[in-house]
Amino acid sequence: MQYKYIKFSEPGQKNTEELFLVVNKYLLNERVSKIVISSTTGYTAYQAEMKIKDLSIEKIICKQDISDEYSMKIEDYQYFAKKYKVFEIPKGFLKNKIGISGTNIMRSVSQGFKVCIELTEFLLDKEELKTREKVLVIAGTLKGADTAVVMLINEDGRYSVDKILCWPKEK
Repeated sequence: MQYKYIKFSEPGQKNTEELFLVVNKYLLNERVSKIVISSTTGYTAYQAEMKIKDLSIEKIICKQDISDEYSMKIEDYQYFAKKYKVFEIPKGFLKNKIGISGTNIMRSVSQGFKVCIELTEFLLDKEELKTREKVLVIAGTLKGADTAVVMLINEDGRYSVDKILCWPKEK
């Protein structure tokens, strides 16, 4: 089935609701083995938990403490850790791997796209993603989700972007 991606007019939390509508529509026709959710504060993880209809798909929550304001509260972390695998992404992980120029190139597509790549790289390093898996990665800004990308994990342990379901036009 052909999918037309959604390009939001700008990044931000206001796209979160529509992103999950797009994700659910995709999941009606396609299978993925895992859903990876970037959630700095817990907001997007809670939204995913409430809005993703297919409860059988394994979910992985990835967080990164940015500041006191933009960090997941310990009670939220504990809640998610009881139900899902939760990973702390080290600050500068992708920059340390591909350099500042590489991260800036990714960010020029969108912040959410850069985060999708970062989470995929991190989870491959941790051996959480397996050969021949199709993985849906959801990311965005600090306050919500606006990017959903389907990644294929190749035989050689690398990956490719299979589909971009939605992403924002940067300001």
